[in-house]
Amino acid sequence: MRPVNKSTLPSPSNGRALKASQLGDLLLATVGEYCSFCERALDDPIIIQDKRSEQSVFSLSDWNYLLLSCPDCYASAEQAYLDKQNWKTRSLWPDADATFTLDSRSPFQYILQTVNVVYVTPLGERTTLSSEQQVIVKPGTASTSNAQATIDLFALNSIYYDATSNTMSIPVNDYQVVTDQRVRQRTNVWQLAQNAVTRLRNSRDNALVYNLMCEQITATAMYSGFWSTWMTVFWSAFQDGDLLTRLFIETAKMAGFVFTGSKKNFVSGGTFNYFPGTDKSKILQGAQGDPSAGG
Repeated sequence: MRPVNKSTLPSPSNGRALKASQLGDLLLATVGEYCSFCERALDDPIIIQDKRSEQSVFSLSDWNYLLLSCPDCYASAEQAYLDKQNWKTRSLWPDADATFTLDSRSPFQYILQTVNVVYVTPLGERTTLSSEQQVIVKPGTASTSNAQATIDLFALNSIYYDATSNTMSIPVNDYQVVTDQRVRQRTNVWQLAQNAVTRLRNSRDNALVYNLMCEQITATAMYSGFWSTWMTVFWSAFQDGDLLTRLFIETAKMAGFVFTGSKKNFVSGGTFNYFPGTDKSKILQGAQGDPSAGG
C-alpha cells in the first residue's frame, strides 16, 4: 500500500476560493489516479473514502480524512461499516502510517504464490479448478494485527480468499461474470514487472537503450498501477533504492499539471510526479541506495 503525503490542502493557482465539489480533483492531483488501498489505476467511478465513516458529502474541513477508492475496496469497507466492524479504528492508512517499506519491517508483503481455486454452486457443491499463481497481500512482521485488519477491511485479496486454506472459493455466478479482478490484475502486473526486469538487465551495456527502457518501465507502471507490486519485484531483482526512486518515485522536470481551481491542466515546463504524493521518507530506512535519502 503506497504511503502518501497529503498533509496540506493545496491552493488553486488562480487565487479563487476552493469549493467542496473540487475535492475529487484535488485528491486525484495530490495522490494520483490510483486506489489508495489496492493501488489499481482508477477509472469511473472514482469514489472518495472517508476514514471515519461512510459519509458521501464532504466539506473542505474533511480533507485530512479523505482518500480515493475503487468500487471493490469501497464496497468492502461499506459492508464492514454496515456489519459494525471496528476495522477502521485498527487499520493502517497510507497518508498516516508507514504502510510499505522495502525492508523486513514492512506492514504489508506482496507475495507470488500458488493458490487453490474452487467454485461453489448455489447448493454449496464445490468444484476444484486448476491452482493459479496469484499475488497475495499478507501482513508483515510489523503491526501484524493492524495490517490484517486493513487487508480485511478492504478485502485486498478479494472476499473469496481464505488465508487459512490458501483457497479462492468463488460462487459460480461470480466466476462467470468475472467479479472483482484486483488479485488477477495485481498478478498480471507482477508478470509485467518481471518481464521489465529482464529487459532492463539486458540493456545495461547500452546507456541510451537503458535510459529509454527506464522511461518505458515508468510509463507502464503509471498506466497499470499496483505500485507496491512494481516496487517489490524491482527491489528483489536489483536491491537498488536509487533505481527504484528513478523509476517509481521521482519527480521529473517535464510537462506536468497544475490545479487551476476548476480542473487539472497540463502545462509546459511544470513538474510531473510519476506517482503523486508518494512519501518516500517512509519506504526504506538505512539501506544502501535509500529512496528516503534523496533523488
